[in-house]
Amino acid sequence: MRVFIYTLTRDRLEYTQRSFESLRQNAGYPYEHIVVDNGSTDGTVDWLAEQIADGSVSPWSIFLHRNEGISAASNRVLEFIADHPLLRQPDLIVKMDNDCLIKTPDLLRRVVDCYEELAKKPLGPTFLLSPVVIGINNQPAVGRLVGAGTYTIKLTAIVGGLFHVVPAAKYLEFRYPSNLPLARGQDDAVCRWWKGKGGEVGYIDPLIVEHMDGTDAQAEKYPEYFKRKYVEEKQLPPPSV
Repeated sequence: MRVFIYTLTRDRLEYTQRSFESLRQNAGYPYEHIVVDNGSTDGTVDWLAEQIADGSVSPWSIFLHRNEGISAASNRVLEFIADHPLLRQPDLIVKMDNDCLIKTPDLLRRVVDCYEELAKKPLGPTFLLSPVVIGINNQPAVGRLVGAGTYTIKLTAIVGGLFHVVPAAKYLEFRYPSNLPLARGQDDAVCRWWKGKGGEVGYIDPLIVEHMDGTDAQAEKYPEYFKRKYVEEKQLPPPSV
């Protein structure tokens, strides 16, 4: 399987550095890593340029002059992958947050293995999946369990967006709604859309990723960032003309 990962960045360079290093150390499988920077001003842009130069990050990465929000930045990546004539289309697209720590060794290889096991089953739903996420405040309720080789898929109504793994062919049909706030509702939107198309969403046990430091500790460490995130960026944008 061909795997593309995309990450949105905006400031908090330390988290981005730790997150990308954990991916490099624990992926265990080749991937293309596209980054969209949402107007960082803390040195993130210069650091990403270095990563592109040494081949750690894709040269297809996108640098925006201002914060366009999660929906618009994500849609830029999906549109680029769908429309760019020089790209070989991926089988899986991973939306990985820049405060995600990969905890399970060979995680990406094992994610691919899980999807290959699911592909052996008779025709059924397609799956939008995530490793089990630790370090978040509100864990979704788990419903039915689905076996996939040595993995167990724990079906839920929504999976948090720390490390979304999505079959590319269907994901490339989706666009995040433009009327969402800059930093709220995107995970719910894609999971609702996926289930509305007859798919299922859930967590892959025993694979694990961690929300770096946890939300409360992050807010203490970066109060100005969270002031923007929870006050400015969660306001509804003006209606489209």
